[in-house]
Amino acid sequence: MTVPAALGKQCAASTGRALADDKSNDLLSELKSTGVTALSPKAPAGLSVEASGPAGPNVTFREVSEREAVLYYDGLGSTRAEGPKLIYRTSSDTFVEPLNGGYRREMRLTGVEKEHKLGEDGLWDTICDIFVVEVFDINSIKFSSIDFVRFTCRWVNSNIEVTVPVEDIDCYTTPPTVWIGVLPNTLSSELAYKAAVEILEILKQHNISGVDVAFRESVVRSLSGPGPALFGPACDITKQFIDHLSTPLSLPIADLKSMSQGTLGFYFRDKHSDLYAVTARHVLFEAHEGNNMYRYADGHKKHVIVLGDLGFDDYLASIMEAINSLKGNAGLHAGPIERLEMKMAEVAQDSPEAQNMAQRLERQRKVQANILGNMALLQDFYQELTQSWSKPEDRIIGYVHWAPPIEVGVRPHCYTQDLCILKLDKRKFKNFVGNTLSLGSEIPKDAFKNLMNNPVDEDPEFEYPPNGLLPLRGILSVAKINRPGVMGKPECMPRVIKRGYSTLTTVGQVCEFSSVVRKYNELGSNNIQSREVLILPHSSLDEFSLGGDSGSLIVDARGRFVGLLTGGDDLSRTTYATPMEWLWALIQAEYDGASLEFDDLETFMSQPKSFNLRLLFPSPLLHNTCSTVIWLLKMAAHLFFGLRLLIPSPLLYNPFQILKWLLATAIHLFFGLCLLFLSPLLYIVWPIVKWLVATATHLLLAALANFIGKYLL
Repeated sequence: MTVPAALGKQCAASTGRALADDKSNDLLSELKSTGVTALSPKAPAGLSVEASGPAGPNVTFREVSEREAVLYYDGLGSTRAEGPKLIYRTSSDTFVEPLNGGYRREMRLTGVEKEHKLGEDGLWDTICDIFVVEVFDINSIKFSSIDFVRFTCRWVNSNIEVTVPVEDIDCYTTPPTVWIGVLPNTLSSELAYKAAVEILEILKQHNISGVDVAFRESVVRSLSGPGPALFGPACDITKQFIDHLSTPLSLPIADLKSMSQGTLGFYFRDKHSDLYAVTARHVLFEAHEGNNMYRYADGHKKHVIVLGDLGFDDYLASIMEAINSLKGNAGLHAGPIERLEMKMAEVAQDSPEAQNMAQRLERQRKVQANILGNMALLQDFYQELTQSWSKPEDRIIGYVHWAPPIEVGVRPHCYTQDLCILKLDKRKFKNFVGNTLSLGSEIPKDAFKNLMNNPVDEDPEFEYPPNGLLPLRGILSVAKINRPGVMGKPECMPRVIKRGYSTLTTVGQVCEFSSVVRKYNELGSNNIQSREVLILPHSSLDEFSLGGDSGSLIVDARGRFVGLLTGGDDLSRTTYATPMEWLWALIQAEYDGASLEFDDLETFMSQPKSFNLRLLFPSPLLHNTCSTVIWLLKMAAHLFFGLRLLIPSPLLYNPFQILKWLLATAIHLFFGLCLLFLSPLLYIVWPIVKWLVATATHLLLAALANFIGKYLL
C-alpha cells in the first residue's frame, strides 16, 4: 500500500522535506502502523494529477454510490464536516473511501484563474445564460446556483497533528468545474448525466475543453438568524464585547418586533445631513409582511434595534462567562501569593532568597492586579448594559426609511436587489466614527496580515490599521472585481474581509467568475435568476459567513467597498454578494446628495435640525379639527381684548385707571402671543391643565374688566 499523495509529499524526500524532526518520524510510524509500507508521492489510484483529468463530451454514465454521494465533498461543510450531497460528476478521479487508521480525503474550494478562456469577453456570462435556457429549463431542472470553481484535495488524519503549511499539503487541484447546485431530491443521476453531456457539448461548440461538470444538492438561503448612545471603539478588555454596541461597522441589528437577526452594512449621508445605514431587506422584513415597496410616511415606524432579545441575552451571558473566567484566574494566583508571603516571613529579609521571593511576589501581584482590573472593567460594563440596555426600546437606533421589494435579475446587470435603508437617530451615534470597519480581536494581528496578503505579493496591499479600525473609502468596481488573476495560482485571488453577527471577522477570496443564483417559492417566481459575486472562504478558515451575517459589508485589502452580503449555502461554504457599484447607484437615485464620506464628523454630528413649522402650532390638543378651532378661538379672544384695550376708553381719566389699562393690555397681549407660539413644553398633563386654567381665568377677567369699564366707571 502506498501513502496518500498529500502525506507522501509531506514525508518523502522528493518534496524537499527531510524526515528529521520528531513529528515527521511520529507520522512515519503512524503510517507504518496502519499498513503503509512505502513512502511515495503517488496518490491512491485516481487521485494523482496524472491519473485524473477532465472528461470529454463523450463521457459515459456512471452511477454514484450512496457512500460517494455523502463523502465525496467531505470537508466542504461549514464545520469541516460532510459537504453537500453529490448527484453526478464527469470527473475521472476514482472515489476512495476513508482509509484504515483514520485517513480521509478532504476537499476545499478555490477559484479559477481569470485567464481561463471562459473569462474572455464575458463568455462565462453568455454561456451561463445558454445553460439556463437550453439545458436546465428544457429539462425542468430546479437549479439553485451555477458556480465556476476548482477543488483542492488532501489526505488528513484527525489523530495526527500535521504542522506543515496548507499550501504544502494541497498537492492536487482539480480541473475547472462547472459546479451546479439543485434543490434537494429534485434531480436523478440519469437526468444529471444527460444535462452534463449537453453542457459539455455547449462548451465544445465554444472551443472550451478541460472542464468538468458536477451536480450537488444545494439551497441558497438568505443569511438572517435569530436608550443610551452607542459606545465608541475600545482598546481594553471590553473590546471583544463592545463591538456589538459600538459605532464602527458592523452592528448586529433586528426588527423591534421580530426574532430575526442580521448585520448593518454601512452608513451614508444625504444633502440634509441626515444619517442613514444600509442592510439587506430580508433581515428586517419577515415573509408574512409581503414583498411590496416600503417608504416611511408620517405615522407608525418600523423600529430597528441593536441585538434582538435572544441575541442580547446571549451577549450578556458571554460577558458573564468572561467575568467568571477572570475571577477563576485571579483565584489561581491567590494561593501562590499567600504561600510566598508566608515563606518571606520565615526567612531573613536581607537574604538573597528573600529578595528573589520578593521579585516573584511582585510579579504575581501585578498579574493578579491586571486580572482583577479587567474583571472590574467587565463588571462595570455588564452593570451598565443591564441598567441601560435591557429593554428593547433602549436599543432602538432608528427606523426603516425605504425598502424596495426583493427582486432578482434586476436589469441592466441582472443582480439581486435585496436592500433596506434605515434612518438613524443621530443622538445614538454621538461616538460616530464614519464608515470604519472594526477588525475585532478574534484574529491576532500577525495572523490577520498573513491571511490578507498573498504569498507572491512583493508589495502587500494590506496594512493592519491602528487599533484594528480599518477606514473605508472608495468602491471596487465590478470590472476590477473581475480583474485578471495569476495563471495557475488560484490562491492569488483578491482577499476580502467581512464582519458579521454570527461569524464575526472572516477573510475570504473573491472568485473572479460571477455565479448565477435562482431562488424558489420566495419571490413568487421560479424562472428568474440573478448574478452574484461569489466569495469563497480562505483556505485556512472554516467558513466566510453563516446565518445572521446577512447585510454585512464586504471590503477589500485597501478598505474599498466590494459588496453587500445577501445569502449563501452553508454546506457548500459559498457566500453570495451584490456588488457595491450597482447597489450604490440605486441608493444615489433615491437619495439626493448621498455620500459615503464623513470628512468633518464634528460638523456633521452637531448639525442643527431644520426649523420645524409644527413648533408654531405645538399644542397637544391639536389632534383634530375641533381642537384646532377651539385653540384658534381662544387665541383670537385674548388678542381681541388686548387690542381693544389699546384704544383708551374716555372713562380712563385718572392715572390709576391708565395704569390698570396698561397692565391689562400687557397681560392679554402676552398670553395671546404665548398661544400663537405655544411652548413645546406643553407635552405633559400638568402644563396642559395649568394652560387651560390660565386661559379660562384670563377670559373671565377680560369679561369682568369690560363690564366694569362699561357700566361702573
